[in-house]
Amino acid sequence: MTDGRKEWMVGLPDQPDLLSLGDLHHLIREGQVRGTDLVRRTGETWNAAGDCSELAEMFSGSEDPRRKTRRRPLKDLQASVPVPMPVPVLPVIPPRPEGAMEGKYYSPTDLLRAISHGMAPRNLVFSVLLLIPILVAAFLLREILNPLAFFDIFVISLVIGLGVLLVMLVLAHVTRAQVEGGEKRIGRAVGWALRRWTAFLFLPLVVLVPATFFYGILFLLGEVGASSQAGSGAIRILYFVPVLAGLCLVGCFLWLEILLIMVPSCMVIENVSLGKAFRNVRYFLKTQPGRVLLHWLVITAACSMAYRIISYLVSKGFEFAAAMTGNLLAEGSVLTAVYSGTREGLALAIPVSLFVTMSFLSFLVLREEEMEYFPVGEGGEPDETDPSSLG
Repeated sequence: MTDGRKEWMVGLPDQPDLLSLGDLHHLIREGQVRGTDLVRRTGETWNAAGDCSELAEMFSGSEDPRRKTRRRPLKDLQASVPVPMPVPVLPVIPPRPEGAMEGKYYSPTDLLRAISHGMAPRNLVFSVLLLIPILVAAFLLREILNPLAFFDIFVISLVIGLGVLLVMLVLAHVTRAQVEGGEKRIGRAVGWALRRWTAFLFLPLVVLVPATFFYGILFLLGEVGASSQAGSGAIRILYFVPVLAGLCLVGCFLWLEILLIMVPSCMVIENVSLGKAFRNVRYFLKTQPGRVLLHWLVITAACSMAYRIISYLVSKGFEFAAAMTGNLLAEGSVLTAVYSGTREGLALAIPVSLFVTMSFLSFLVLREEEMEYFPVGEGGEPDETDPSSLG
């Protein structure tokens, strides 16, 4: 008598739900699950179906001829009419870089469970400890550079970008260990990120340089419009120029967000350099643009909502403290900058950690779409290929 509890999963795209042992036996008899397909019981690791003690007897003895057919067979051909089959010319696919994550199927249940890593106490504590000094430094710089209105925005954005990207690289490395079930050492993750210092130095500049250019155009147009009636009249006639500059400025930050979603995750998952990560991003943007934009929209909506909620709660706490103590902190003082940075660091800890985890899982999904799974043959052929590695 088979067990009716639904605790089995099959690593196939068309079998995302939990199955009972009886359901799994039925799929094996129908030829839908083969001995080389990956299965697992809840709480256990993935194994080939033929290696599981509960299923081994289903694959022993003579093979059911139905299992020799493909799951999605081609149209039946006339047996009496020989049809010459062309030999496919497959591209030479290089192996994955050393240290890259194993290419395997992650079910929707696996992905939903993995999202909770973004709320792990270790991740949140690290985010708070690193984000607070970064944002305190940014607020102090704003007080120092306040007279230089145009220059301070670039410097402060660069400081925040460098710090946040460092946090993201470290958290992405920790998330990989959490997904794989390995050892989660913050120190090792920090060392890994610091050895790739060119990434968190170069990536913000890729966007900040063109963003500064468009912001400069808007700044100059504002100065011209405020200087004379003739200047304001000319800008009113050519108003499409500042509108276009504003849209380009927004586009720069949209591009930065897409890079932050994909590049750190690619560097951690594939264990590649910044240049190779950019090539992978370009490949996915070319082959799966709809999925990339959908992932961006979902991640942005989730993290923006989380930031609004957490920021409101943290701000209320600071407001209560100010109301009860009589606003002792003077506007523009060093202490005000320190506490403003602390407030923003606390508000950003959960959204940043959640952003990293969702971005990591997003890249796994995009990467999974480029895999084709085959059983290992007698010649030892690989069980998955990854066209994305072709760049």
